[in-house]
Amino acid sequence: MSVEVYRPLEGALEDQTICEGQTVRIDAGSYEATTYTWIVDGDTIPGGRYFQATPEKDTEYQVLMTRGICKAEDKAIVIVKTNPVILSIDSIDIKEREVVMDPAFGTPVFQFKLDDGEWTEESRLTELADGMHTIYVEDANGCSLNQSFIVNTTNDTPTIFADKADEIINVYTISGALVKSNVKRSDALNGLSNGTYIVGDKKTIISK
Repeated sequence: MSVEVYRPLEGALEDQTICEGQTVRIDAGSYEATTYTWIVDGDTIPGGRYFQATPEKDTEYQVLMTRGICKAEDKAIVIVKTNPVILSIDSIDIKEREVVMDPAFGTPVFQFKLDDGEWTEESRLTELADGMHTIYVEDANGCSLNQSFIVNTTNDTPTIFADKADEIINVYTISGALVKSNVKRSDALNGLSNGTYIVGDKKTIISK
C-alpha cells in the first residue's frame, strides 16, 4: 500500500500601489499550484499564476488554488493613486510662470522639471525663453504628468488702436474667470494687478 503525500501550498501575494492608468500584474506563482481561480469584484475568473489588470479604483484580488488534494487561498489589495493635475500655468511676469496644482489630485510634495532641466520643488518658472516649453510634474507616489505651453513675449504687449478705443469688451483671467464686463477697451487695463488676461480678443500680460 502506497501513500502519496502532497506538499502544502505555501506562498504569499503582495499588495501593490499604482498610479491611475497603470497596469498591475499579480503573481501567485510562489504557491506552485496547478489550478488558479481569481475572484475580482464578485466575478470568478479561471486563469493561471498571473492576473493582469488596469484597475480604476482600489481593488481586492482573491485567488483560490489547488494542487492535488491541497487547497489554499490568498488575496492582494491594489491601491490606485490619482495622477497630479495642473490647474493652470499663470503668468507672473513676461518671462515668469507659476504652475498651479489641483489639490484634489496627486500627493504632495510635487517635483517639477522644465524641459531638460533639473528636478525641483519650486513651481515658479523664471527666465523663460520664447517658444514651446514642457513642464514635467511628479508627486510623492511617483505618479506624473507633463504639459506643454508657449511663451511669446513679442505678443505680450497690448496695442489699442484709436478706432477701437471705445469698443465695449469683457476682461477675463487666463483661466476664464470674468474680471470686468462691458468696459471700454481704453479703460480695460485700469486697476488690474500683474498677470495674464484676455482683453476682448487679445491676450495681455501686465507687469508693473
